[in-house]
Amino acid sequence: MKLPASLFSIFLLLFAPAPFLFADDHDEEEDEDRILIREDVPAQDEILKFYQAHIPSAMPILDRVRTHEGEDAYNDVLREAAHQIAEYRDIREHDGDEMAELFIEGVRLDMEIAALVFKYHEIDDSRRERQATEEQLRGVIGEQYEHSLRSHERELEWLSNEVKNTERLIDEMKSHRDAFIDEELEGALHGDHEDEDEDHDEDDYAEEDEDEEEEEEDRER
Repeated sequence: MKLPASLFSIFLLLFAPAPFLFADDHDEEEDEDRILIREDVPAQDEILKFYQAHIPSAMPILDRVRTHEGEDAYNDVLREAAHQIAEYRDIREHDGDEMAELFIEGVRLDMEIAALVFKYHEIDDSRRERQATEEQLRGVIGEQYEHSLRSHERELEWLSNEVKNTERLIDEMKSHRDAFIDEELEGALHGDHEDEDEDHDEDDYAEEDEDEEEEEEDRER
């Protein structure tokens, strides 16, 4: 079945990878903030430079969208690319270069698979061309398999570290029961009061500053 050329950008967006995060010390709320809040979304020229450097195989794919589907579809794909780049930078900052490169490799593979699937369905009656495209697609899916395997291995390492950290915490809690209870009790009874005292101190400092400013104005008069 031959697919309309106007569906190509939809293929790319459907194959866009989900957020890929294995942070060592982030809670769920922080990870959600990292995914949803994108203050560092790059501009179009940054996106193209990034793709040229990290995913050169994406450039003809982007050109095809622009040529066959127009600026609106092209901009839709670039918007998705912008969020992927922001995600890449965020992962590199919080989780390291290895995780960031693993993420962007997944983006590259997903784009190449989407393009090859579309190409396969565009071929009319050439069995040889279909077979060649199928073999090419098989190779990229093989790369994707290896990429998925590495991702799961990395996730297993992270989970193993989490288990070790949790075991250490359990041992510490068992051996320092009274200290934990005393600390919680101290916080429950006096934590709020200490915050109030700090607020009062800040108010006192503000009042002193105001008095000094008034005295200075009186002297100038």
